[in-house]
Amino acid sequence: MTRRVQLPSEDAARFFIGLAATARAIRAREQLTQREVAARAGLSKRLVSDIENERANPRIIHLDKLARGLGLNGVEELLTLADDTARRLAISIVPPAS
Repeated sequence: MTRRVQLPSEDAARFFIGLAATARAIRAREQLTQREVAARAGLSKRLVSDIENERANPRIIHLDKLARGLGLNGVEELLTLADDTARRLAISIVPPAS
């Protein structure tokens, strides 16, 4: 049975934005198409697209496959990069108080 980690909604939204930006940036740097990443990762092209467009809530196993398809060492590296990207972008989901 696969266990999902539940994040508070703002943290989850921030994470998925960072994940999408990270996956797109690495794929562009490596000059890979979504189809090529999907084939290397053993994932569907649609899932790769959905992750890159913040439409997916992937399981850890899928994130690990994505990481390896992008040429990373595994899910830990992908999660660290995604978190760093979200922080660097200073993403704020909640609008500032007026």
